[in-house]
Amino acid sequence: MEALDFVRSHYADLRSITGEGNRRLLRAVQAHFLPEMHLHEVPSGTPCLDWTVPPEWNCRSARLWDPAGNLVVDIAQHNLHVLNYSIPFAGQLTWAELEPHLHSLPDKPGLIPYKTSYYRRDWGLCLPHAVKEALPRTGTYRVEIDATLDDQGSLSYGEWFLPGQTADEVLLSAHICHPQLAIDNLSSVAVLAALGRQLAQAGPQRLGVRILLVPGTIGPVVWLSRNPRYMAQPPAYAFVVALAGAPGPLHLKQPPAQGHQHSWALARHTAEATRRPYTALPYEPYGYDERQYNTLGPAMQAVRIGRANYGGYAAYHTSADDLSLLSAGGMADTLAYLQDLLAACQALPRYTSQVRHGEPQYSKHGAFEAIGPVWPDRHAREQALYWLMSHADATPLPALAQQSGLPLHLLELVAEALVALGLLEKA
Repeated sequence: MEALDFVRSHYADLRSITGEGNRRLLRAVQAHFLPEMHLHEVPSGTPCLDWTVPPEWNCRSARLWDPAGNLVVDIAQHNLHVLNYSIPFAGQLTWAELEPHLHSLPDKPGLIPYKTSYYRRDWGLCLPHAVKEALPRTGTYRVEIDATLDDQGSLSYGEWFLPGQTADEVLLSAHICHPQLAIDNLSSVAVLAALGRQLAQAGPQRLGVRILLVPGTIGPVVWLSRNPRYMAQPPAYAFVVALAGAPGPLHLKQPPAQGHQHSWALARHTAEATRRPYTALPYEPYGYDERQYNTLGPAMQAVRIGRANYGGYAAYHTSADDLSLLSAGGMADTLAYLQDLLAACQALPRYTSQVRHGEPQYSKHGAFEAIGPVWPDRHAREQALYWLMSHADATPLPALAQQSGLPLHLLELVAEALVALGLLEKA
């Protein structure tokens, strides 16, 4: 699987919310999958909604020597050894001075933690707790962190768009900022890149498709600030892809209850129609970038798609999230599921009421007689008629089925009968 090979090739790069590591990754996506993807550079200091693009961070080396001169920490061995966004530092310190800047996990003593300090200036190093505990408490330590925070730098993100035959579109997004973590989230970047290439080869369909490869949190904020029309008119469907390469079953996270549930209904419908087991995660206002797309303003009702929950697997944000944990089968099935999901988005008919003011006089149109043969239960078929005529303009049928509690097939049959009568138009 080419997507898996891509993860293996770029797993060890140092990435963050800004920096050369992100540019290398995005250029590699261009070279291997999406040559038409546009690379955006947004200058540091640019206001973006309530945020500001931070200085660009790059780190060339980060090392710690113990009092005996032994090299204890070196990012040449693992990128998680440096506090991501650490300020530069060089000096000699006692244990008491050094210890507050050392990050470890007492409950996972053999693993290096992934720690960040994007918006608070500090320096730091990360190491296994067992290594930290074995260090002497006397003597002089030496630290060298060769990093830069450039106010003249920029934030990088990738955007690929395949125009559709209509103005509506599907938005898919994945974060690119985590260094040397295979599942979170390089696996998802590779899956979306492979998906985009397949879509490009198939050519335009009814809906446009937009893929965003962005640094976490700040990336969607930057994109939304540069594309404010999506806050006034969200895309038809929106999905955030995270943890696509975990070994577990499909996980679908519900968006907020306010507003439409079109993406949620279609995500569940696709999993069930293709007989994929999945875990439905309840909404919470935390997690990955669905937070940014679903917050007040854009309110996209984006569904997060992956194979584990945020923070819900043992290797989460540690050095154990390595290539050995990556599931080739999980990545392949996530890709296949996204193909099926987009096919459903594209094929799903839209019904529009042809009676634009007030409820139709159904008896005048012979509506009750027309729908009589399609379903034996009179109450159910008349409920389908009422739901369709009052919600069809805004609600895809899978979402209407979940909202009404009526069978999807019943809604489809009644909708077609109403099209024949001229009460609905099918597009």
